[in-house]
Amino acid sequence: MCGILGFFGNEIRNIGNFEDILSKIDCRGPDSRGVWKDPENKIIFGHTRLSVIDLSNNANQPMISTSGRFVLTFNGEIYNFRKIRNKISQLYENKFNWKSQSDTEVLCESLEKFGIEDTLNMCDGMFAFAIYDIKEKNLYLARDQFGEKPLYYGYMDNYFFFSSDLSVIKKLKNFRPTINKNSVNLLSKYCYIPAPYSIYENIFKLESGKYIKFNIEKSLEYKNNLNKNSKYWINNNLKTKIQKNISLSEISSKVENLVEESVKSRMISDIPIGSFLSGGVDSSLITALMQKNSSSRIETFSVGQKDKRYDELNYAREVSKYLKTNHNELSVSDNDIIKTIEKIPDVYSEPFADSSQIPSIILSNFVKQKLSVALTGDGGDELFGGYNRYIYSNLYSNLFKFTPYYMRYLIARFGQIIKPSTYDKLFTFTKKIGLNSISTGDKVHKILDKLESIKDLDDFYLSLISEWNGKTDIFFNNKEHINDCIVEYHKSIKNKRNPIVNMMSSDIKFYLTDDILCKVDRAAMFHGLETRVPYLNRNIYNYSQEIPLKYKISKNKGKIVLRNILKKYIPIELIDRPKMGFSIPIDHYLRTSLKDWANDLITSSNIYNEYFDKNILNKYWAEHSSEKRNWQTKLWPILMFIFWKKQNDNL
Repeated sequence: MCGILGFFGNEIRNIGNFEDILSKIDCRGPDSRGVWKDPENKIIFGHTRLSVIDLSNNANQPMISTSGRFVLTFNGEIYNFRKIRNKISQLYENKFNWKSQSDTEVLCESLEKFGIEDTLNMCDGMFAFAIYDIKEKNLYLARDQFGEKPLYYGYMDNYFFFSSDLSVIKKLKNFRPTINKNSVNLLSKYCYIPAPYSIYENIFKLESGKYIKFNIEKSLEYKNNLNKNSKYWINNNLKTKIQKNISLSEISSKVENLVEESVKSRMISDIPIGSFLSGGVDSSLITALMQKNSSSRIETFSVGQKDKRYDELNYAREVSKYLKTNHNELSVSDNDIIKTIEKIPDVYSEPFADSSQIPSIILSNFVKQKLSVALTGDGGDELFGGYNRYIYSNLYSNLFKFTPYYMRYLIARFGQIIKPSTYDKLFTFTKKIGLNSISTGDKVHKILDKLESIKDLDDFYLSLISEWNGKTDIFFNNKEHINDCIVEYHKSIKNKRNPIVNMMSSDIKFYLTDDILCKVDRAAMFHGLETRVPYLNRNIYNYSQEIPLKYKISKNKGKIVLRNILKKYIPIELIDRPKMGFSIPIDHYLRTSLKDWANDLITSSNIYNEYFDKNILNKYWAEHSSEKRNWQTKLWPILMFIFWKKQNDNL
């Protein structure tokens, strides 16, 4: 795992001290640093390395291919690199002179031997890389299928740049980027900025599963090609067909084999490796398969907190005890949370507002004290149907189908009269039916707020994932329609498949990539920790897309297949409980420990008066701080933007 950085163009001499700029991503690669530039000084690559496979200097980057034609700077891991290495060796009758045992060298030589698309389609891995063809003067940028590794790029001041992290911009000489107001709106709406956008104008995120090509001698070509990506991964050619009338047992056996193979490949490392363990289905299965394939006790890690509604330490501890792992746990204090919030603008170099970022940062720091590589359970919800919005969609569908608009409107209006705290008391039984009772009243109000306008499940999904909607004109800076790639994508797949499948597809493309994976990658790499995600394996994904929905969601439960596998390894009572999620009670902290901090940001109108209506924001803040309503999900993304902007106003 590493950090990558590069520039090209006639004016790169004006960027400033390259080594100083590169230092901004040292946290992603604390073990070594390398620089390569062409003789004419029109292109320069930088690399910071976290050594995981082949710890020798032979695996350092940027790396030049054996022929001298290609130069690579690469962030990530190629898990099947040995298979690709053998394929290359066979082309040379096993006489190829390998210089290292690294996956980087294999990737570099494969790109030369097989070309970019064939290589990308061979790779099982997580990656973001740049490779330069010295002969043809072509630069390629590529990102893995799920977007596990970040890659920003853009055109500025007559030169082009790419990087793992936007923090390098702070070091660029004489460059003052412009904030993209549309991105601010998207952040406020979804709590993250979806690809291809970034917080700055003319700077983009490369989309997952795509690559982009530039010829560095044709400046007009690379300016015009910004954000025109080529998709290398085509699912239609890779789907696994499942026979009709297949049983849950047969599907479970196949998925178990696929996940176990993926876990084993992600355990390949020249340094010790551990696992994040929450005690939920996803992380427990990954941990169980890791322990099964380890000759010694694996290290597992969990964090908890004093608010028992959000604390999973007991569950993780019991799972660890049963699996016989060497468990490490940390209970987080209020002071830990406050100190962590102060770091957020540095950890996430553009504003990011999933509040579970806070325990993610704390957990990553905790793990790094003992290890530099850990496996996670991310991706299980999106691939196998774990979110409540999937599980209860049939109930909502019947409501839309059999209840006319005026009835839904009256239900919503009447329901909104009842206070959220009253719903919390009324729904104390929800744990018994598998629904998490944390903030039930707020969730009921959120649904009621949307009932009067939504037409079907697709509208309902888009409404559920949005914190701010068109009824509230908080974005007074942008009265026009937001350029919303999530809405556009979801509408493009509408009616092609089951609405629940559409939800999962949209979540995989955006929420998984730009929220879940972004959250964990930035939190981990800020501390020099590599995280690996076994569920995000191409074979698992392809197979999961063909599994009948009834084997994912049934009787108010999700991830049926994973649960069926897990009961082979862990007593079902240890994991058969309502989904909690990895979060903290931000609503409480905004009324207590963080109240002065939040109030100072909201009253600093000069920081955000170009973006939000101060009167509307003050109204929501007053209602929240007085405990009239819980508006944490609306307030947190705006607070994160204001806080980030305050820290970056010198740009």
